[in-house]
Amino acid sequence: MDASLKEIQATFAAVDEDKSGFIDVNELQRALVKGGYTLSLTSCALLIRINDNNGNGRIDFQEFAGLHRFLFQLQAAFAQAAGSPTATQINSTQLKSALDILGYSWIDGPAFSAMCLAFDPTRDSLFGLTEMIAIGSYLRSLTATFKGFDPQGRGTVSLTMNQFLYAASNTR
Repeated sequence: MDASLKEIQATFAAVDEDKSGFIDVNELQRALVKGGYTLSLTSCALLIRINDNNGNGRIDFQEFAGLHRFLFQLQAAFAQAAGSPTATQINSTQLKSALDILGYSWIDGPAFSAMCLAFDPTRDSLFGLTEMIAIGSYLRSLTATFKGFDPQGRGTVSLTMNQFLYAASNTR
């Protein structure tokens, strides 16, 4: 069940340690660790960036509410693919199902395999919710960046090396 607006406001107030009205990457990382998710500072920065609508490097309450919805969607897809709301890991087949639920059914086999390897340093083909959050954030950023180079929605782009560097940097 999705959290109520009051619950999200209370969570925002608790995460906003300096009471600035914004959450920065360090505050988000500390909050996620308290919630049991060990995400790198880079992954937390990506979570901030994909929800930072005004580009100031921090998220306000409305942007935090969007982040909260995004994390809830990832958790729900993870649980549905696992077949259990209490599952702590899913295999690569279940991960593909979770990504399909989230609208990423366009990912083909070779691209999916390469992505799995990138997010599975132990090579055990098992993914926890922490990895699911990192993958979901990566795909959301990747999709937005690609759409910026493909405004007509053709599904193909041509990039210079500098554009490729820009695009690759935007997905981290």
